Amino acid sequence: MIRKKTSSLFCATAVAALLTSATLPPLAAEAQDTYQRPPAALAQLVDAPAAPAVSLSPDGATMLLMMRPGLATIAEVAAEELRLAGSRINPATYGPSRSPGYEGLQFLDVNSGRQTNVVGIPGDGTIRSVSWSPDGDHIAFTVQHETGIRLYRAARATGEATRVGEFELNATLGSAFRWLPNSDGFVAKVRLSHTRSAADIAGRSVPKGPIVQETAGEEAPARTYQDLLRSPVDEALFDHFFTAELHVVDLEGTASRLAAASVYPSFSVAPGGKYVLVEELEKPYSYLVPARRFGKTITIREIDGTVAHTVATLPPAENIPTGFGSVAKGVRSAQWRADHDASLFWTEAADGGDSKREASIRDNVFALEAPFTDAPRQVAALPTRFSGMTWIDDERAIVYEYWRATRERRLSLFNPSDPTGLRTVMEIATENRYADPGRIVTTATGRGGSVAQLHDGGNALLL
Repeated sequence: MIRKKTSSLFCATAVAALLTSATLPPLAAEAQDTYQRPPAALAQLVDAPAAPAVSLSPDGATMLLMMRPGLATIAEVAAEELRLAGSRINPATYGPSRSPGYEGLQFLDVNSGRQTNVVGIPGDGTIRSVSWSPDGDHIAFTVQHETGIRLYRAARATGEATRVGEFELNATLGSAFRWLPNSDGFVAKVRLSHTRSAADIAGRSVPKGPIVQETAGEEAPARTYQDLLRSPVDEALFDHFFTAELHVVDLEGTASRLAAASVYPSFSVAPGGKYVLVEELEKPYSYLVPARRFGKTITIREIDGTVAHTVATLPPAENIPTGFGSVAKGVRSAQWRADHDASLFWTEAADGGDSKREASIRDNVFALEAPFTDAPRQVAALPTRFSGMTWIDDERAIVYEYWRATRERRLSLFNPSDPTGLRTVMEIATENRYADPGRIVTTATGRGGSVAQLHDGGNALLL
């Protein structure tokens, strides 16, 4: 027994000694726990800026160089992040979290090689969302600071940048601004003035009961998505950070409201500048799909905000059939026609959206012209899924199709004014790169869109 007690005493003493010896050095080192700099040569290698991104002006005369930094800073990586309805945002800025940007801009004259730095950009911000004006005289971009996102413009002739207005933008979902087709201003998603923080909302949102989800007795297999809404608190946070107003803003920053506070995932201005296509999310929000699949209403508004036409009201896309190539029912891919003042086109599934169902026609393409009082007219019937459009003129357009099961892309010519069927121009195996003839070359219209660039007297396309 004495041996056992002595042994136990020895073990306890030894453990205490080990703990003391193991604990003391880290305590002494904690005071020095900071990020350390590597040797200068290695730091220069790691911090070396990446090659700049480039963008040509609509007339092709000027190249915009967008300077990309090296690695993200510790402050950027450590910034607070909220994950709501499939989006990851920075609650301090009302914009995307950990999104790459630029640290400088420069105009380069293509013919002479003359370089003009864009000056007047605050040095403590990150540049994002750079776009040319339709006439090519200006660029517009956002600058993200620690507490918000602001809109700037810069003249190509001088490189001088100025802030547009005194408002902050909301860039949590979709584009924060778009140029007007006449290059005289923008439609912008303006952030609301809030006095409550995310912590305040989460702390005050006391659940009134359990979270209940009901089934309708129908089989509805669904994909698994990240960062979905999970509770009324998440819904309150989503409303707080994603709600914004749409404003029409001139180059000097004078603004007029186009649409009241709501969640707007998408908006686009018609080439004629008189109408705006607006998507607005509808409640109740879904806990099964991300925001891009929430229920929504698609409207056409006049530039003063008056609703000219309701294109569609769509439920949440929660029960899309499984399988690649399956899509939601109803209006999809609503867009303005690039070569008309105000002509809208979209596609709708003709097979119920189910790629596994046998069908000779998968998608129908419809068109509707201003003043949007007539019934939509069908302009094309597609054997596979719609994937895009290139406009040529009143009598010619190229429609793109893609079918995942065969990895095949098809380009067909049709007459949008008097559709009499499709004429296949190309069938391309997407996984056979050696046989890919290339993409159709387009030219800017000067109103924010582009059409096919023709060759040989208008009888051939350039690829």
